[in-house]
Parts: sequence; structure tokens; C-alpha cells
Amino acid sequence: MFINRGKSKGLAALLFSTILFCLSAAEGTSCFGLSDDPHKGQGGGAVFTPVSDESLVRNRESGGNRGPARISELAETTADSEGDDGAKKKHSIYSVFVNVVSEDFRVPLFGFVNIARGDHNLPQFGLANWNTGTFGSAQVGLLNTTGGDTRGAQTGLVNTIRGGLNGAQVGLVNTAAGQLSGAQVGLANITKELRGVQVGLINYADSAEKGLPMGLISIVRHGGYRALELSFAETMPLNMTFKIGLEKFYTSWGIAYDPDVDETKAAFGFIYGAGSIIPVTEEFFINPELNNTTTFELKQHFVSFSPQVGYKLGSHLSIVAGPSLSYMYVDDGSHNTNPVFTLGKELSNGHSLLFGVKAGIRLQF
Repeated sequence: MFINRGKSKGLAALLFSTILFCLSAAEGTSCFGLSDDPHKGQGGGAVFTPVSDESLVRNRESGGNRGPARISELAETTADSEGDDGAKKKHSIYSVFVNVVSEDFRVPLFGFVNIARGDHNLPQFGLANWNTGTFGSAQVGLLNTTGGDTRGAQTGLVNTIRGGLNGAQVGLVNTAAGQLSGAQVGLANITKELRGVQVGLINYADSAEKGLPMGLISIVRHGGYRALELSFAETMPLNMTFKIGLEKFYTSWGIAYDPDVDETKAAFGFIYGAGSIIPVTEEFFINPELNNTTTFELKQHFVSFSPQVGYKLGSHLSIVAGPSLSYMYVDDGSHNTNPVFTLGKELSNGHSLLFGVKAGIRLQF
């Protein structure tokens, strides 16, 4: 498609003059014909009113006291002006690129950068969304930030709330500085008081009395569960694991060691699992655990379930023991070690079902 060079210059000049006219805003007018005159829309909210260039010029020449282009107070932006009564008046910028609006602005924000000052209850869609006050809707973008309590949702790469959240955050990094009554789903989730659920690679909460963090590593500063355990199992005789989270749900990491895997060499393994402590009395508790153990040299995998019973010897020390059911498989089917003791059944080449016992001593801190 070919465009006449003369027409192209004329369009460029018209666009440039329009931009200059919008930026001046000396009389509180807007190039988009937005008006927050309480007589122009219900509730005094900003409404869209299409106007012509001629009406804008006549309106400015007549003092800007009539016509749909008059804006008395739309939003906080980089500059204020004084009205007839000497009071400060805030102006808005609403465009496809950068939107800066005030608290009484009642239109959803669509743009590359959205800045809403004060309290807002309408959605914001853009690359970066920033609401300075309380917020009661949804922010969708790469970077989402609210400066007060939020009732709604944030979806993006980095979501930040400086107050509490009643809703959800979904992204790579989610932060709620106050109380979380809802959900955080992402790689890293951070909140002060967890009263909902966290699902992610790393979860952190200052307290979580009525909440549940679920992830590879869940850290609860006050009231959390942290313990170190030395245990014996039929698949790998020596195991050391670190448990972290809450008593009602924790994850465990550790190493396993078999000094005599096939009478010629030893084997090391990596352990990852999850468990729960269910109190029965002040001393006794039920402790079901599900663990996966992978040996480095032999490429063996043990998936074990152990419904243990525990007894507290004191405030920090306890012992656990119980039956164990393990499914063992080997990546290439060429290695099949003999457990220390078990009642087992070989299912196929490299796949076995093992019945044994697990016992350990645990230090909580």
C-alpha cells in the first residue's frame, strides 16, 4: 500500500499538534474527551464523550466551563492545577501507552503502564500495573503491585501486595505483606500470615496456624516444623533426612547409604518425601510418610510408604517406627540389589515389591 508523501506529512503534523494539545492540559481538557463532570455521568464518574476538535477549541476559548471536554478532577499525575476556588485539582492521562488516574476514575485500565492512585475496584490490564491504595479487582500483567489491602487477583510474573490479600496470586514470585486468605501459586510465595494455601517451589510464611504451604521447601518462621532424623530401612540401611514445613504437612530431604550393596561396593542415594504428624495423645502420634530414594551409582529407585507410630521422649526428641511398603525399579533392569531384610516379590526384571520395617530417632528444633 502506497501513501502520498504530502498526506503523510499532513497526518504527522496533525498527530504532533494533537499530542502537544493533550500534554498542555492547562484548562483541564483531555484529548480523549473524558469528563468527570458529575452532570455528565452517574455517580460523578468519568465517562467517555466523543467530541470534535472544533468543540474543544470553542470550549477552551469560552473558559472551559461547558462542553464534554471539561475535566475538573480525574487523576493524580505529574502536575496539579488550581481551580477557581484555589483548590488543587488533579489531572489524568488515559492513553493506550501510559494511564495515570485518580481515585474517582471509574473506567478499567488498558495500557502498557497503568498507575491508579488511591482506592480502585476495576480491573487493570497492562505490562505493569500499579495501584497505590486498596484494590478490589484483578491485575493482569508482567508486574503487578498494590499498595494496600487487596480483594481480588493478580496474575503475572511478579505480583506484590503491600497489605493483605483475600483472593489469589498466580505468577513466578508472589508477595503479600499482610494476611493471606486465599492462594499463592508460583515458584516462590511469600506472606506474613498464611490463612490459605501456598503451592510452589519455595514457600515462606511468618505464621501459618490456619494455613497450608505445599512445596519442595516450605519455611514457617513461627510455629513451623523443623527436624533432623536418623533412620534405618530395609532398602537403604542408613538414612539422614531434614524435615521442614508444618506438622500437618512437611517435606523431607536427605541422603541414604548402603555400605554393602552387592558385597563389592557401597551406594549413596538421595531422598525426597513428604509426611504428616497426627497427634493421638500428648506423647503418641501417627506419622505416615511417602518417600522416594534414588541411588546414584546403580540408578535404582525406591518409592516407599511407611505408616509409622511415634512417641515423644521430650519437647525436642522422639522415636518413630512402623511397617514399610516399597516399590523398587531399576532404569536399565540390569541391577537388582538385595535389601537388608524384607518379604519381597519380584514383579518383573528390575521391578520388585518389598515389605519391610522402618525405624528412626528424630530431633526437633
